[in-house]
Amino acid sequence: MTGGGFIAGEPRGRGHVRRWAWVRLVVSVCLTLPIGASQAEQQYELPAAVSRRATASHLVGRANARDALVMSITLQVQHQDELDGLIAAQQNPGAPEYHHWLSPEEFASRFAPSVEEYDALADWLERQGFDVARWENRLRIDFSGDVARVERTFAVRMNYYRHWSGTRVANENAPLLPVQFAARV
Repeated sequence: MTGGGFIAGEPRGRGHVRRWAWVRLVVSVCLTLPIGASQAEQQYELPAAVSRRATASHLVGRANARDALVMSITLQVQHQDELDGLIAAQQNPGAPEYHHWLSPEEFASRFAPSVEEYDALADWLERQGFDVARWENRLRIDFSGDVARVERTFAVRMNYYRHWSGTRVANENAPLLPVQFAARV
């Protein structure tokens, strides 16, 4: 797994046009330990976080502030080299790890961010007013909220774009995230 993403699903707003959102706030978040209050207030602009599909599409107009979006943040695995080695060994018939699969708990304890780091991000999203769903593997957080909340929280402008596959919702500028969560993006 390389990197991650902040992905929006289908907006559930008014109107008869079915729209899928691609909020591409690409986040390869490898969380750091909690930091001081002055740094916690600093924002980090996520690089390469504006969808190329949006910039290549026709701008239709500003997204409806009440449209609901379902999104997720995927966190970066820890110890990537060790994980790559384990995966290779699990596929090698001569290796002791051959077909020795990890349970979700084993995987999380070895390769996911700590419980404290994961909870800090999930709690921050909840404090911003999002509905949050946590994953046992601590590599993904699903959350939902309306366009207005996404714009306020991540300092982005959300627009509708016409693409060959339909009308999409995407951010026109790079999102901001507290530096404590994006220090290693």
